[in-house]
Amino acid sequence: MAVATAVTDRQPDGAGDRFPAGTDKLMCWTSVQNLGEPTQVKHTWRHGDRVVSELTLSVGKSRRWRSWSQQRIPEKLTGTWSCEVTDAAGARLGMATVTVE
Repeated sequence: MAVATAVTDRQPDGAGDRFPAGTDKLMCWTSVQNLGEPTQVKHTWRHGDRVVSELTLSVGKSRRWRSWSQQRIPEKLTGTWSCEVTDAAGARLGMATVTVE
């Protein structure tokens, strides 16, 4: 998984762990393997400890299913942002934390 400023050709573009204030959006990009039935993952975006958004993404049967969510970053909300990825049962698959400064 990666946090980036864009996704180009289904790959993260501008990935990092620090972004300048004024960055208008961030993308949480994930790659998962699903050899069973179609399922879902959830992206939970937080600013500090506060949940800002939760998005459910479909995952089809694939050795490498790539998906991403987008989060708008209001100019005044600098500091720590994170995106947690959980499976359909709620188990954490990964978490990325970045700083907007």
